[in-house]
Amino acid sequence: MGGFFGAVSKDDCVFDLFFGVDYHSHLGTRRAGMAVYDKEAGFDKAIHNIENAPFRTKFTKESNTMHGQYGIGCISDFEAQPILVRSHHGTFAVATVGKINNIDKLVDDIIKNNTHFFEMQNGDINQTELVAALINQKENFIDGIRYAQEAVDEAQSFVNTNWFGDAGWGAIDCSPVITCFLLFLLSRLSFLLFLIFNLIIRQTSKEVSLIQIWFYRD
Repeated sequence: MGGFFGAVSKDDCVFDLFFGVDYHSHLGTRRAGMAVYDKEAGFDKAIHNIENAPFRTKFTKESNTMHGQYGIGCISDFEAQPILVRSHHGTFAVATVGKINNIDKLVDDIIKNNTHFFEMQNGDINQTELVAALINQKENFIDGIRYAQEAVDEAQSFVNTNWFGDAGWGAIDCSPVITCFLLFLLSRLSFLLFLIFNLIIRQTSKEVSLIQIWFYRD
């Protein structure tokens, strides 16, 4: 599985990024990483193995030493990411979550254009590197993201931060997991609004309503 988190702030965003990525730690047990962009210092990135220690322990040092106004982080069960890419779009960081069913076809199509990929230890291609290569097939960043979304077979979400600090989100096709999470948040929000409404009734009326009876029952 896996999960990612992005943060943008007028000030330093690393604190929010650190805890945002840590919240997704239950989604993966192999690799984790953070990449930030600072307007003065540029990019900084850290990737660690989290098979033997949790994310928070591994990245405590980076949470104090990394600085930036734009950042992305990822919990991954496979690839080491986020990755930094330099292309005709400039330099950008990208992370992905999902499974590309037609990865072999996409790799073959891109290699025909005299492009190479680095193989991982098991001989597979880093799918985050593939997504970056797809983005680079177009003349501008926006068209590249749209092209990558259209070319990938299966729900694939990715987040990226480009060299001049804008944050681009490519998560238009949400996976069922993300959809269920959004429905869960909506249900919690509805329950919270119900409690607030009930408190208002308690303050403005002395009558015992059915809502109050339900609220006080054991």
